[in-house]
Amino acid sequence: MAPFQTESTAPSRKLVIFSDSRQDAAKLAAGMERDHFRDMVRLALTKKIESYWEDFISFLCVEVAPGSQAALELQALNPELHAMVIATGHADDKPAHDRFEASLDPQISNEALRWVMGRSPTNPKARDAWMALVQEYPGPVPIRSLRDNIFDSLLAAGICPGGSAFTAKRYKIQRGQWDWWHQCYDWSGNTPKKQINAPQTQRSHIDRMYEQLTAELMYALFPHIARTIEGLGQGRVSYIPTDSPSQAIRSATEAVIRQLGVRRLHRYADAFRSGSDNSLRKVNTVYLNHRGLRDQDIHQQLLTHNVGIPSANGIVLDPDNLAVIPMNTGAETEQTSYHCPHCNARFLHDVEVCPECQERRELVAGPVRNDFDYYTLLTKGPQVFRMNSEELTGQTDKDERPRRQRWFQEVFLGDEIPQIHGVDLLSVTTTMEAGVDIGSLNAVMMANMPPRRFNYQQRVGRAGRRAAGVSLAVTFCRGRSHDDFYYVRPEKMTGDPPPPPYVDLTSESIFKRVLIKEVLRQAFLSDPNLQLSATVTMSMVSSAASQTGQL
Repeated sequence: MAPFQTESTAPSRKLVIFSDSRQDAAKLAAGMERDHFRDMVRLALTKKIESYWEDFISFLCVEVAPGSQAALELQALNPELHAMVIATGHADDKPAHDRFEASLDPQISNEALRWVMGRSPTNPKARDAWMALVQEYPGPVPIRSLRDNIFDSLLAAGICPGGSAFTAKRYKIQRGQWDWWHQCYDWSGNTPKKQINAPQTQRSHIDRMYEQLTAELMYALFPHIARTIEGLGQGRVSYIPTDSPSQAIRSATEAVIRQLGVRRLHRYADAFRSGSDNSLRKVNTVYLNHRGLRDQDIHQQLLTHNVGIPSANGIVLDPDNLAVIPMNTGAETEQTSYHCPHCNARFLHDVEVCPECQERRELVAGPVRNDFDYYTLLTKGPQVFRMNSEELTGQTDKDERPRRQRWFQEVFLGDEIPQIHGVDLLSVTTTMEAGVDIGSLNAVMMANMPPRRFNYQQRVGRAGRRAAGVSLAVTFCRGRSHDDFYYVRPEKMTGDPPPPPYVDLTSESIFKRVLIKEVLRQAFLSDPNLQLSATVTMSMVSSAASQTGQL
């Protein structure tokens, strides 16, 4: 067996959550990992929106030489951008240049380099897309570029970029056989790379993970009518028009995009079914009628720019052709927002009437309210980090149980990958209260009030061991009579004297344990050299009995 490895480079973030049923433990493990993944997607999204145009400037600083044909053309197209590019470059321009180049579509990247060298385009459509980036600065950030950057960030952190679902973490090799997602990559270097000459099953799964990540990005942008990224004051979802539409047409198109996004009507949604119906939805036509605009104009904007595509039951969004306009760029510098007093939906551009209300509701203008402070603080602090969650109960397979305990303690054998296999959170039941080594912890959590003080004492005692200076125990009380009782009387759970030990004389199993213990004691008394073995054996018997609350 190969020597074990320890994950010493990453800070130790370990948490154990106790619950009183296997079903609750399984739900907690799955739910915590899913919610953490969504939090990391939102965090990465916020970071990438902020850094996209900074990386774009670094790309131009490295590629465009002062006085070149590209520099002269850049000055004519976007004087503000030209002034920033010809300024003295920074030491981190090259890494930022590489990040931006990697985020570009290969065809657009090729045309960008041809433009820098003054060569004619070989792909006019890709050249137009590149020139649109130059002219739009600072403007919309393509969601496709954001997705690719977020994918790489999650992958580097050891997080499955497709999410925590079974279909994301595993892919089918053949009928009845599945393999893990991380097999699609080579983890031997500093950064994971796609496997060379990967089979079709792996290539297909990587594409599927990109699609699943796009769906999660759409959820991060449109989680709720009143909690969209626009409602949180971070930016708005838009598109990149090429035909200079009027302000009214563009704002109405963006409002329709929002309506479809909030309702999960896009090509990567689980409910999407392909078809040829590209008609607007009723909610779209009602809103446009309130504004006095023609349906055909908005419909044309969606189809012409490939923002809307047909499906089996009406038009849906194609996220690959959407973009995010961040705050403090373009028209957003006015710092004005509009909100609907009825449904509390907020907008960063004037859509005149509320798109979410089926009745005509006038909007109220006011200052922008930034409700994204939590993620704003995170963007100035830690990067994306992994939090693998596993269930560990009495029903866990006997081969899987020691493996999860070992991964939780950052002990890895053979070809196991610490970055992938490490476990950060264990969701356990009463069976893990005593007798199982789960390492040193700074914190434990109880998903419900433990049944008795004995259980509470065993669980909170898991934290603060091995010379830990500070420990934390958090108890979550559910809406149950038992939890309610101790919620208003916490001193009874933490301070009441423990019940006195007792012997259940009617228990046959306890009687057998005591009988076996006495037989062993009598047998080993004849040989003093074997008394130590007898003491150990009797201690094991006593421990098994005491864990039932009996002696």
